[in-house]
Amino acid sequence: SRFIRTMVHEFRSPLGAIKGMLEVILDKSLGDTLEPYLPLVDRAEKRLDALVELIGNLLSISRIETEGRNRTSLSPIDVTPVVDEVLELYRERAQARGLTYEIEVEPGLSVVIDTEDLRTILTNLVGNAVKYNRDHGTLQIRAARANGEARIDVADTGLGIRTQNLPRI
Repeated sequence: SRFIRTMVHEFRSPLGAIKGMLEVILDKSLGDTLEPYLPLVDRAEKRLDALVELIGNLLSISRIETEGRNRTSLSPIDVTPVVDEVLELYRERAQARGLTYEIEVEPGLSVVIDTEDLRTILTNLVGNAVKYNRDHGTLQIRAARANGEARIDVADTGLGIRTQNLPRI
């Protein structure tokens, strides 16, 4: 029930904000010209993007819980193309903020994971690194073998996560 209450809040709050923004636009509260409404549209779009991401995460969790995993059917996938694809998704936002990439992926590094799961994990980490980084900062991705396993690190030059929030990760 706690999870349901949290999810309801996570949906209700941004949906209420978007509804309020749309009411201002539809009522023409700021006049008849388009210019004053553009910041509202931009904020609404960002709220919708966050909701779409939340829904995607919930669907992934549901899929994992209901389908389970047949690990024997997974095969190794090359890490480099997935890293390149995710970085391309955020390239424009990163460039707009003056972020630079430092990428070191061990040639031929492969992992045994569902491709979509790796893409989801990297999209979340890189997206946060772009969003919470400081302007003109750096985003680093390092991927290599370590102790017989693949290790992928994503780091940025942002403020980081508050100490009190670390146990929630």
